[in-house]
Amino acid sequence: MQEELDALFDEQTKDNTFITPEYRTALVTTTAKARTELRKQSRVGSFIISEAAGKLLRELLTEMDRSGIDKSYFDRIDRNAAAIASTANKLKVVARRDMKQFP
Repeated sequence: MQEELDALFDEQTKDNTFITPEYRTALVTTTAKARTELRKQSRVGSFIISEAAGKLLRELLTEMDRSGIDKSYFDRIDRNAAAIASTANKLKVVARRDMKQFP
């Protein structure tokens, strides 16, 4: 998901950057698969991941699904990129804590 946001941002801000239709399709497909997997993992919850991790994933997906709140395309990219980065950092903390629970 982050790769797609980075590529879209670069295409809009850098003169020499162009995303081919094939690469754009690959990015969209990969991002869709990633979102589907995140939704699946967040629903599975404590059977595979901790409840805290599942909650973080659900919050990320909710934030990314919000629409109509951004003033521009760049605001959307920035908001989603910030949500992904923030969630990744929080998941690292949760994962470390969860791993300490298992000897």
